[in-house]
Amino acid sequence: MNQILGTPPRKTMGDVFKSVYPYNQNNFRDLSYPAPEYDLWLSGTTGNWHDAFVGIPSYIFTADLCELAPLSPTLSFTYNRVTARIQPVTHIITPTGLYCPLTWSAVRSGDWFTITPTSGRAPTDTITIRPITSTLATYSLGRYTGTVTVTVTSPPGTTNGVQRISVIADVVEPRLGDLPPALTFTYFISETYLLPPAHSVEVRNVGSDDSLTWTAAGSGTWFTFSPSSGTTPRTLWITPTTFITTVPGQYTGRITVTVTSPSGTVNPVQSVALTLRVVSDRPGRVYLPLVVRQR
Repeated sequence: MNQILGTPPRKTMGDVFKSVYPYNQNNFRDLSYPAPEYDLWLSGTTGNWHDAFVGIPSYIFTADLCELAPLSPTLSFTYNRVTARIQPVTHIITPTGLYCPLTWSAVRSGDWFTITPTSGRAPTDTITIRPITSTLATYSLGRYTGTVTVTVTSPPGTTNGVQRISVIADVVEPRLGDLPPALTFTYFISETYLLPPAHSVEVRNVGSDDSLTWTAAGSGTWFTFSPSSGTTPRTLWITPTTFITTVPGQYTGRITVTVTSPSGTVNPVQSVALTLRVVSDRPGRVYLPLVVRQR
């Protein structure tokens, strides 16, 4: 079939039959049947013909079965307003004709990207979609959409000859995720028990896929924290270590996380107030009933 519908010069049915079947002139007869414009091909020997094929040797198949291969339904970009970076820089569409070459045109809907070229042939030409960063820089945070419509202009009647691709741009900016405003520890003297033994704080970028570089600084001598710097996402652990365990009292302190890169990150400096209570009270307990089934 590829030989019949392939790139010109295309073969007739008779040519294809003789080229794909082991052809020996002594064992192959080409007879006019039932009329001069038809052929009957017989393979074998006299009295032992085992294959026969009827066709129209002068008929060359055209693009009746042409089809535009399915294109990607959605293509996405992300534009970072702080770093002015677009990811990816471009998307490439490759219109592909199944069974025959195609001529196509492309039209866009949306003012924040370009397409080149706007016409071409398959399979040699491709379409490049390139966002306009100067336009996206003026947009508010959010998602913006557009479309690219690829239409086969020749041959007419091509299957799936009109396809639309959704093009998406997400405008984002890096943002340090909200840290808890305060954390509290309680040490019970009677139980020699610290609740909780440590607190964890998640340092994350909730606005974009960028990795934020940050440092942490502490105010207070009764606790330690780790790590003191890192990149997102990362867990910061705070652990009380040095305090008087026999006398009721209260200790305060603070952890401050500062994003050092990229510059322009939203909410780059955040603090967490820390409190340690040393109490003589016993911790409250809740008792739950237990039901056991005997076997």
